[in-house]
Amino acid sequence: MSRSNTCLNWIVLVFVLLGGLYHSGIAQAHPISLTNAYVRVHPDKVSAKIEIFVEDLYLFHNLQPNDQDLLEPETIRKGMELHKDFLRQHFQILNKDGEALKGEVVDVREFDIPEKGLPLASLMFFQLTYTIEYPVDKPEFLTFLQDMGDAAAQVPSETQLRVLQEGAKRRKEKLMLPGEPYTIRFDWENPEMEDSSFGADDADPETAEEEELLGITSYGAVYSFLYIERREVRHEILIPVVTLEQSIEIPREDSAFLKVDEQPAAREAISKFVKSKNPMEVNGKQIEPEIQRIDFYGLDFRDFAQQVPEQDISMANGRVGVIMTYQLDAPPEELKLTWDLFNRYLWDVRGTVYVDDKTIKTELSRLDDGNVFTWKSEQAVEPWRTIDSEAVNLPEPATFPVSIPAVLCLLGALIAVIKGRRFGLLAIFLVVGLGLAFVPVARIDAANWIAPPQRLSEEEAQGVFEKLLRNVYYAMENRQEEQIYDGLEHAVAGDMLSDLYLKMKKELVIEEQGGPVARVTDINIVSSEIHPPRQLATDEPPDPRAFQVDCHWQIVGTVEHWGHIHSRTIEYKAEFQVSPVKGEWKITHLDVKSEDRIKYETKLRGI
Repeated sequence: MSRSNTCLNWIVLVFVLLGGLYHSGIAQAHPISLTNAYVRVHPDKVSAKIEIFVEDLYLFHNLQPNDQDLLEPETIRKGMELHKDFLRQHFQILNKDGEALKGEVVDVREFDIPEKGLPLASLMFFQLTYTIEYPVDKPEFLTFLQDMGDAAAQVPSETQLRVLQEGAKRRKEKLMLPGEPYTIRFDWENPEMEDSSFGADDADPETAEEEELLGITSYGAVYSFLYIERREVRHEILIPVVTLEQSIEIPREDSAFLKVDEQPAAREAISKFVKSKNPMEVNGKQIEPEIQRIDFYGLDFRDFAQQVPEQDISMANGRVGVIMTYQLDAPPEELKLTWDLFNRYLWDVRGTVYVDDKTIKTELSRLDDGNVFTWKSEQAVEPWRTIDSEAVNLPEPATFPVSIPAVLCLLGALIAVIKGRRFGLLAIFLVVGLGLAFVPVARIDAANWIAPPQRLSEEEAQGVFEKLLRNVYYAMENRQEEQIYDGLEHAVAGDMLSDLYLKMKKELVIEEQGGPVARVTDINIVSSEIHPPRQLATDEPPDPRAFQVDCHWQIVGTVEHWGHIHSRTIEYKAEFQVSPVKGEWKITHLDVKSEDRIKYETKLRGI
C-alpha cells in the first residue's frame, strides 16, 4: 500500500470516528456549492478546468452512503460520471448570439479514492478537476453563466471564474452567482497588454477600447444618461435583459431567447414598468415621461444610436435600450429625478448627466435616500429664443393701371381733332367712346415709369434674408409640431408652411439612427446673391419690392445619444424669393438646386 493511501486511510478513520458529529452538521446546516473555473481562451478552442468538491456529487446526484455513512468508491465514480453532464448543462459558455457552445469533457483529474470510501463529513476535503473543451473560431464575445445551485434542495452555489486569453498577460476574474451572466470581449488583433508594457506616451488599452465601443464597455452594467436641455429632458437607460427580468415578467416560449414576434409585447410591459420607476420634477412640476424608443440589442451592437435590426435576443447577454423624454414648458432651472428601478441584481446605478457642455457623474443607490438626483442651474436661466417677424419698412408701391387699347383710341381721337377737317365730329366721338370702353381691359402698371417703387439695398436684402433663413432653423428647435408651425409662420408664407416643414424635417431626420431629429448647432451662409424678383408660375406678378436670393449655405446638425455625439454637415444651394406679405417679409418660394452631405463624424462625449 502506498504512503499516500496510508495517509488517506488514517484520515478516513478519524472521520469515521467523528462521523456522527460531522454528518449531523451536514444534515442541519445549509451546504453551499463552491467551484473554481479556470478558463483559457484560444483562437480555436476554449479550455475550462472546473474544480469541484466531492460534496457536490453527494448534493446533486442523490448518492447514498452505506450503513457506516461512507460513500463507497463505486458510488463516488458513479457520481463523477453523472457530474460530466451536470457541468455541461449548468456551466455554460455562450456565443455573441446567446447560443450555448457544445462542450466535451476531455479529462477528469481525480484523487486516490480510499478502498473503504469517504465519510460524508470529509467530502469538502477532496477535489476533482474536470476539463471541458469548446470549439470556437476567434470569438469576439463570450458569456459565462452558471446555475449549479439546486433550488429545491436550497443549495446555493458560487463559482470563482478566472479567464485568460491566449496572448494576454492579465486575466479577468468574476465571482459568479446563479443566473448572473458575465460577458467578456476579446481582441485578437491586439490582446490586452500587461501594465508595464506601455508608458506615459503610449495609448492606454482601456481608453482605446472605450473609444472603439463608444463608451459602452461593460456588458453586465446598467448605464443611465440624463440630458438636461432647454426644451426637454431626456433619460436614456441601457440595461441587461437578465437584470430587467428580475423586476418584470417577460413572456416567451423559449426561456433562453426573446423572439422578434415576442418583442412588441415585451416593449409594452417594459414601457409601463420603466415609466413608473422614473418620476421626475422640473421647476417644481411633476412631468410624465414619453417613451420614444425601446430597442433590443445583441452583444456585437456597438453604436446604440444607430437603428438596430430586428433579431432574436439572448436573455443571457442581450440588452434593452429605453429612451424617455420629458417635455418642458419653460427652460429648466431645477430638477429632481427619483430612480426606483432596483432588484436583487441591481443595488446601485452609476449615471452621467449632461448639461450644455458640462458632464456630471452621479450614483444612485437603493439605500436610504440615495435614489434621488437633484440639479439646480448654476447661472440665471435665459428664456427660450423668440422668433420675431421682419417688418417691411417700405411704402406700398403706387399703381398706375393703363389700358393699351384705350390709350390707342385716345391717341386716335387726338389725331382726329388735330386733323378735324378730314374727320367728322361723329367719328371723333366714336373713337373716344371706344377708348373709354377699353379702359378696363388689357391694362398694364405704368408705375415703374411714372413713380418707381422703393426697394431694399443689396445689403439690406441680405440682412432680411439671413434673418428669415435662421428663423426657419430656430423654429425647428421646438419639439412640438404646433410650436414649430408657429415659429415658421414668422418666416414663411402660409402656402409654403406645410411643404417647408416636411422638407426641413426630412433633411434633419437621421434615418440610420432610428429617426431622431438633429439639432442644428451652426448655420454658415457661404454666399448669397440678390436679384430682382422673377415671375413665378402663378397668375399674379411679383411685388416690385420682392427680391430673389441665390444662396449657398451649410448647416451642422447633431444628435446625442448614449454618451456620444453624431454630427453631420450638409451643404445646400437654392433659389429663394422673398416678398412682402401683409406688412412682413416672408419666404414665398424655394427651389433647392443641390444638397450634399460633406461631413459625418462620431465622437465620445464622456461617460
